Amino acid sequence: RVEGKAVVTATPLANHIFRDVIMSVFNNSHFLDLSFYSHSTYSFFFVKDELWRAKEDRNQLNRLAGEVNVTQTSSEGSDKYIDVRLRTKYAVAHIRYGTTPRAETKRLVKHAKKMTVR
Repeated sequence: RVEGKAVVTATPLANHIFRDVIMSVFNNSHFLDLSFYSHSTYSFFFVKDELWRAKEDRNQLNRLAGEVNVTQTSSEGSDKYIDVRLRTKYAVAHIRYGTTPRAETKRLVKHAKKMTVR
């Protein structure tokens, strides 16, 4: 992370498709200083201010079909935000489009507090 933004690099031995997709999607996104661990799975959170990038990134992530599970949800009936989740066996990377790092951190902390109280 450099100044709150994700910087992704890969070794020369990395699968070139994975390398290109992951670097394209995650580089320059806001990497939140927040992660969770639950049910043997780590969760990491990223934010991209521009809502329009979700479609472009989703097209890139579809290149990983069969290797990772990619899901997308959006706010009901509006263009407020889009969430994309990239899931592997041990980790989930959440990318929220159309918000700010501060607003997303606040939302996640509120959600975590609710889950803790249960």
